[in-house]
Amino acid sequence: MENKLVQKDIRVLYVEDDEMVRKIFILFLKRRFEDISVAENGLEGYKNFLEKPFDLIITDIQMPVMNGLEMALKIREKNKIVPIVITSAFNDQKYQDEAKKLNIHHYIQKPIILDEMNRVFDEIISNLTKI
Repeated sequence: MENKLVQKDIRVLYVEDDEMVRKIFILFLKRRFEDISVAENGLEGYKNFLEKPFDLIITDIQMPVMNGLEMALKIREKNKIVPIVITSAFNDQKYQDEAKKLNIHHYIQKPIILDEMNRVFDEIISNLTKI
């Protein structure tokens, strides 16, 4: 896997309820981003979103309290363009259809292939720098 420079100017919100997945993926994120906020469910993620602006949101779908799609819907009511990446163990068409309606930028199947995620990050970062 190609080593990327750490992005200091991109604020990331990562929302995942599974502690083991969260810990491992945070290590991966820290190789790409310096400013990472973490939430354990959609409601906590949404509260973080309301407290400060983010350039990228990465969220699981199935979580307690508020799932990732519900959180994305609430975020879209306030911000139509922030890139949102969904990660899910579910390859369910209804989730993918809902994600498409919410203008989700990428829907990534778990287990996450890190090279694929890096390509997604490269695309999002490239688009952010064009704005």
